[in-house]
Amino acid sequence: MKYILEDLQTKVVKKVLDKVYSNDYNLYKKYSNYSPILSLERTLTTILGLTLQEIAEKCSQNLKVINTDKEEKLLGIDLRVFDGDVVWEGQLKSDSNTQTGTYLNDALTKISESTTKNQTKPFFATAFADSHDYIKDGIRYIGGESFWEWIGVNYRELELRIGKTIVECENEVLTKAQYLKNKEEITIPDEFEKYEEKKSQKFW
Repeated sequence: MKYILEDLQTKVVKKVLDKVYSNDYNLYKKYSNYSPILSLERTLTTILGLTLQEIAEKCSQNLKVINTDKEEKLLGIDLRVFDGDVVWEGQLKSDSNTQTGTYLNDALTKISESTTKNQTKPFFATAFADSHDYIKDGIRYIGGESFWEWIGVNYRELELRIGKTIVECENEVLTKAQYLKNKEEITIPDEFEKYEEKKSQKFW
């Protein structure tokens, strides 16, 4: 698991920085009216969500987990989990903020439709939340440590690795944003440009 997470961390950082830099480079020139962290958060949410599904599939020790996004593209379904004679299908989201409002209702409708059609059991999971596991209206809500323990992934190790990934992305983006801001206003010291070049070599 350690080596899988290390490899995924490197890939996530590169994907995030590629997207943020390519899409938002010109916006950094208007830094006073633009928050690179907001752009980073949007990008991270998308890429981390897909990465967490990959982690669930590759690192699960207790149960067989299939990342259906890569295999079948089922409506409203991210993962299929084989737990003894029971097959579960559902969504995995990064945090509990996605479990509210219109989005939640739409997600639950899609999950219900797909699992009814496939004759599987529905679940809605959150990767990082207070640990919980309960059934409501026929759908299993499971999150935090309870979810990862269910499929057999070390939650603490995962949490630490994801935290390091987010911090690394934030440091890179903020440094780049400050660099571009300064470049518009003053001459950048050679040492700073060399520092930027050295940092970026890890990912480009």
